[in-house]
Amino acid sequence: MVLTDDQLRAEWARYKTSSAGWEDWRRNYLAAVRLAHLDPATFDDVSTQRKLWSAEDAMSSGLGKSVNVDAALARTPLIEALRALRDAILPTEPAARAHHLQQEYERVLGLVVEAGVSRRPRAKLQRYFALILPAEFTCALSDDAFEAARDKVLGHPVGMGRAETHVHIRARLRATLGDETDDAARVDRSIFCWWLYRPLPVPGIAPPPPLNPWAFNDQYKGTAAVRGYGEFVRQVVREAREPITADELFDAWRTRNGDATYTRDSFVARLSLWKGLGLLDKVDERWVGTPDGHRVLDDDELLIQRLMERVYGFALIVTSLHDATDGLSKDALHERMRSQYPNWTANRVPDSLRAWLDHFGLVTRALDGRWRLTEDGLAWYRRIPRAKDPPPQPPPVTPPPTLLSWTYADIASRLDAPRLVTDHAQLRALHAGWRALSRKHFVLLTGLSGTGKTLLALRYARAVCDALGLAPEQHIALIAVSPEWHDPTALLGYVNPLRNRSFHAGAALPLLLHAAEEPHTPHFLILDEMNLAPVERYFAPFLSAMETGEPLALHHEDDAIDGVAPQLLWPSNLFVAGTVNMDETTHAFSDKVLDRAFTVETWDVDLDALFLTRARSDDVFVRVTKALRAMHDALRPARRHFGYRSAHEVIEFVTVGARECGDDTAAEFLDAAVLGKVLPRVRGDDSPAMRQALRDALSAAKEHALPRTHAKLEAMAEQLTRTGITKFNA
Repeated sequence: MVLTDDQLRAEWARYKTSSAGWEDWRRNYLAAVRLAHLDPATFDDVSTQRKLWSAEDAMSSGLGKSVNVDAALARTPLIEALRALRDAILPTEPAARAHHLQQEYERVLGLVVEAGVSRRPRAKLQRYFALILPAEFTCALSDDAFEAARDKVLGHPVGMGRAETHVHIRARLRATLGDETDDAARVDRSIFCWWLYRPLPVPGIAPPPPLNPWAFNDQYKGTAAVRGYGEFVRQVVREAREPITADELFDAWRTRNGDATYTRDSFVARLSLWKGLGLLDKVDERWVGTPDGHRVLDDDELLIQRLMERVYGFALIVTSLHDATDGLSKDALHERMRSQYPNWTANRVPDSLRAWLDHFGLVTRALDGRWRLTEDGLAWYRRIPRAKDPPPQPPPVTPPPTLLSWTYADIASRLDAPRLVTDHAQLRALHAGWRALSRKHFVLLTGLSGTGKTLLALRYARAVCDALGLAPEQHIALIAVSPEWHDPTALLGYVNPLRNRSFHAGAALPLLLHAAEEPHTPHFLILDEMNLAPVERYFAPFLSAMETGEPLALHHEDDAIDGVAPQLLWPSNLFVAGTVNMDETTHAFSDKVLDRAFTVETWDVDLDALFLTRARSDDVFVRVTKALRAMHDALRPARRHFGYRSAHEVIEFVTVGARECGDDTAAEFLDAAVLGKVLPRVRGDDSPAMRQALRDALSAAKEHALPRTHAKLEAMAEQLTRTGITKFNA
């Protein structure tokens, strides 16, 4: 409640008579102010800057003291900006002065970040401003102290920045209590603002209030690490100052940060957590920052408090490290956390929680590799309520979620489309190959190009999604393999050390992470032309993890990078299919690959079934289908026949040509289509099968009046006799 002028004067009188024990604090505070106003040469010196940035005896920056600002101490543009601000003539009108100093605060904060400081030192910078501008800022830096002074002096102004608020607080105090005559009076007035929060004999002695954790069943059971951690939350809250849809928020975040590991759904899942922490609200399908959300824009303290109170695992890590007198190794910490909550069957969540605490400076890894609490971590430990009753028994281990099931009939009924050829023998083989084992679902579809191998796997996956009511875009990834792939980074991603160790996600990573988040639903990874690159190289982590059940290695850092943990427990709900064209342009498979997969061969082509799906009675269609059938039958014994794709494209080529140029040109278009679409596949060494295939193809070309095709076949037969090898482009 805002104090009236009379009440404010009464509080000032009480402060003057009850704060006699604070002389040491006043003396240290005043000494720091005087240090900040020495001559420019002394002010610019690195040792002076270090003292000003670390003036904890003048006022505590709380958790902010763990932010290392050494990179900024000798940066000339930053020091010149601070000195110019110290010596500037400020606007006389309070609102204009407050607006100006808020802009300067944000500008200087940007210069600090540009200097190479990894975390934004908001509390330290506010303290620095309080030293160089002792009439404008207060020493109430923590959220609780700042809000108490703000609410008692100003009420609760909306939309006012932290720096602006400090200036308005001091302006009202001068209007009510009179001007300060010197720096000692200015320091005293600043300390009064802290006294309004907690009028104690000695500041800072009483511990902050204990945490108020949610009941265990109500708490979130862990959370993933996110790119930027606290800065991620602040970016979202800033974008949501006005109501905004989830799609607009996601687009804004992606525009600012570039493509990363987040899908829209995983991003919205993070929004739901921030809503649970009280930082966002959702009204009429629009997200908007709450007053508490706006508080975290300037300080991490409230965010840490909410995570400790409402997300299970944070307090557990802090307590575990406190109780271990010599710290804990990462494996020992994993074991302790999973013993307390056995439903964490992998280390991903414990690693993510530890990464959050490391980001906030509450835990640190020593040179011996063991994790320990920092001074700030110990302060948070003291705020964790001690249980008065014996701790509850660990929750029972929940068995792995049962994968949603489907039958072959569910798939077959959805794949019998009027315009598509379904080979039910291949479909049954794919179904059995994917369903045979509980953890390893890997099928290779090999054989003739154009027989619909990729389409078969894709249609199967879509049919499963349709049968189970799943969104295909979240459960299916069709990825074209590139000949340049020689390691797993194209699929999994990599850490870029040149961009603040950011993580660039690979093409398969979003599907893998979604599979881990929804272990009860199937996810399908389809690799098109899998053997264009050496499978044993780019697919090695998958082959190892699916066989052993060990975690899939995502990168080799110790901690999560941009929310991506070092490893991921192999998702047994992942179904992998690789399509393979067996010719001289591709890499052969090793036994390591073949032993891990079921192989479905697709050499047979049912042209009659294809023609039936496109049946027409006109002469052009009849002529084309007869010629294709004859040419296919001639080449099939030598395995140089063609698939559905080539046959379909020949039909369309001739049909369009005849429609546009007249039916009398159909023979010309048919000859050109067979020459350009069928004969390029004919190649190989001299053998009885190849000689017979050329003879039969010559007969078919002659019978169906394909003169250019006939001439090319004669040349290829002559080449086979002369050189022992034949190919179209000789």
